[in-house]
Amino acid sequence: GTEVISGRGTGDKITGLAVNGGWCYVLRRNGVEILEQGGEDWQLVTHPASPPGCVSHATIADRYSPFVMYYAGEAGVVMLRGTDAEVVSGPVQRLIDTMVDHRMDGYAHAVYDPGTRLYWLWLFQHEWEWSGLRVPQLALVYNVEARLWYRMELAASRSDLWRGPDGTLVPVIGTAGGVARLELGYADGTHAAGTVTAAEWAAVEDEDAAFPTSGVGLAGCPLHVRGEDGRVQRAIVIANSA
Repeated sequence: GTEVISGRGTGDKITGLAVNGGWCYVLRRNGVEILEQGGEDWQLVTHPASPPGCVSHATIADRYSPFVMYYAGEAGVVMLRGTDAEVVSGPVQRLIDTMVDHRMDGYAHAVYDPGTRLYWLWLFQHEWEWSGLRVPQLALVYNVEARLWYRMELAASRSDLWRGPDGTLVPVIGTAGGVARLELGYADGTHAAGTVTAAEWAAVEDEDAAFPTSGVGLAGCPLHVRGEDGRVQRAIVIANSA
């Protein structure tokens, strides 16, 4: 093999690699390089568009698409096409600035669905009562064709593509109950609400509850507890008994 030396120095950590459309990108925390062949030698050169760096390798989408997408932390979401680069997250930048806990950016993850041309990105929110376990539940979805963004709450520990029995690629996520497929729908899920009648450090109780308990029950669902002062505490349900 050939050893390729970068001129960026040792302080700029490599966070991932991406190959797309005949281009090989080296994604670093503070920038992007392109692997090029000059004569018989290979070299790393700075991407001519100087895009922001990638903060999490798990957000890189470079397969089954004509582009590369990744999350650049406070700089937003970047799309690479050859020597072109574009930050496409302008419409949701205010949300990224104010609602995302950027201390957890390194654990963000994403998946690109080639069937629907949707890029799903999971981030951590600021509003969180620390309990030792955190799962990203702020989902930002980019429609590449329509250039539109959507926001939802959906807890997912991991995301990836799964090839079904018919060969179709389907996006899947890790949930509290196992693995779930992401499919398009035309209606939101059932809204369940109640009143907290007792609470401990890791449990809340609603004495009049009649929530679903079959299968995984409410496991993986976001839980919002609104106090009398209007303050909302957010958590993720691990399990429920009623």
